[in-house]
Amino acid sequence: MTRSVLLGRLVAMVGVVALLGITGCDDSGTTIGNGGSCKLLSGDLVITELLPNPDGADTGSEWFELYNGTDEAVNLAGLVIRYRRGDSEKRHTISLKAEIGAGGYEILASGAVTGAIYNYGKGIGDMSQTGAALAILCANGSVIDSVCYGDECEDTSPSPTEGKAYALTAPGAPDYLVNDDVRA
Repeated sequence: MTRSVLLGRLVAMVGVVALLGITGCDDSGTTIGNGGSCKLLSGDLVITELLPNPDGADTGSEWFELYNGTDEAVNLAGLVIRYRRGDSEKRHTISLKAEIGAGGYEILASGAVTGAIYNYGKGIGDMSQTGAALAILCANGSVIDSVCYGDECEDTSPSPTEGKAYALTAPGAPDYLVNDDVRA
């Protein structure tokens, strides 16, 4: 069974995440890590799945998936993962080349998760079991995409169920605008 079939089945089993505060990434060539340039726009990368409460021990087993909606491969080096819970915020800059092919999906994880292209370790800490917001940013802080779950959302979404991922399930290619509504 291929990875995409397995991920497709996982998507079919879980609910939709809500997206928060989408703004554009500076398209002027803002320099980011490894000499790159942030030319990504809102929705070029979409957070499509999030597992904040895996079965058993959570440390090293939490992950999220990104979709590349562009027609070119995207190197994530220099982009920032932001994790926010209430007034607490942690940021982790992606320090290694981690590439998502055009139209592809890839997993970023807190540990040795099978299939993950990047391990952010304890960079954002353990994910909350009741709710939080996760975002992928340009180095200048512009939001490319963000999601919330549980009690951190304006419209309350369910708290994480152990072993179940939140997933965007709207028909068609992932779209950060279509998936703004948790009920979509």
